[in-house]
Amino acid sequence: MNIINLTPHKINLCGKEIPSAGLARCESVVEKIAEIDGVKINRRSFGAVYGLPEPQEDTIYIVSAIVAQAVADKRDDVYIVDETIRDEAGRIIGCNALAKAGNAKPEYQAFKKAVREQLNADNIYVREFMPEVGKFTEYDKDGDCHTGTITHAQAEREGIESLLDDKSGYFEEMVTMSELSEVVIPLMRSLIKEAING
Repeated sequence: MNIINLTPHKINLCGKEIPSAGLARCESVVEKIAEIDGVKINRRSFGAVYGLPEPQEDTIYIVSAIVAQAVADKRDDVYIVDETIRDEAGRIIGCNALAKAGNAKPEYQAFKKAVREQLNADNIYVREFMPEVGKFTEYDKDGDCHTGTITHAQAEREGIESLLDDKSGYFEEMVTMSELSEVVIPLMRSLIKEAING
């Protein structure tokens, strides 16, 4: 098995030193949400993953916990260090195991899978908002003419985004009338229980 270290530091795994072979990282988005006694309070969220190669046969990747969480439901070849060994000063100097990052709740996994399967160009509600595929001509407010081409993927994406932003009731109808209703209710129950008990 080929073990590739995509953290910024060398890793001592069960006595075997694995040098850094690159860096897998998550896009970080910071938004100021408040200020308390002059201290800025930010919300930090993580998005797209960069620097993680496509899966390869007989190869696993060691990454940071943030990257591992971001791809937990997509990749089976991504691990984090576990059972860490520390020196007298508390610094991590090695590990005796690797671990998989915890996957999201089963209810969320089911919801995410259903969304991916349902929200596409075959969905009649998405099609309602999709622009026409092909070449287009439009004029801006100054009267200047602009031309371009809309691909099927772009039209599908725009249709999904417009459906999600719609306030006329199409989105609500789609959720209740489609197969999404079978996974939305269990997810809501799970989130409410977590909020009550959290």
